[in-house]
Amino acid sequence: MGKKNPSLLISRKEKKIKKLSKEEIKKRIIYEDGNRVAFNKPTGVVLHESNKHRNDLSMNDYLEIYTKGLENSTFKPSFGYRLDKDTSGVLIGAKNYEALQYINKIIRDHEINKTYVTLVTGNPPKHFIIEKALEKSYSEKFDRAQMIINEKG
Repeated sequence: MGKKNPSLLISRKEKKIKKLSKEEIKKRIIYEDGNRVAFNKPTGVVLHESNKHRNDLSMNDYLEIYTKGLENSTFKPSFGYRLDKDTSGVLIGAKNYEALQYINKIIRDHEINKTYVTLVTGNPPKHFIIEKALEKSYSEKFDRAQMIINEKG
């Protein structure tokens, strides 16, 4: 039998992680303390792996690589909430269980505000506020979900 190709022995996850260095990850960090790390999530990056994005780098990969060595047998650093692939913004990762509990609590108790800024097409007035509910709708044309104004609510 011939020699095995070493690149075939590398797992899919190892191939993904090789694409990202700790230095590149540090460029995305906007805040860090002993319990939390806040990332500037770019558009086009998924939060976690899925069937459609199996080989894509995810924000969970960023967090896993950056916090390597912090994990213990009962907790893996994780995010308390999510942002869609096409949404950029701040994601706060918990480095320990107590931090994750705190992030979940302030979200559940509405002690944190989220502000969304969007790009609008067409010729809208220079300044305006949408005071209607937004909903996610799947667009076959773009093969993805997009936000639309719910005229009923």
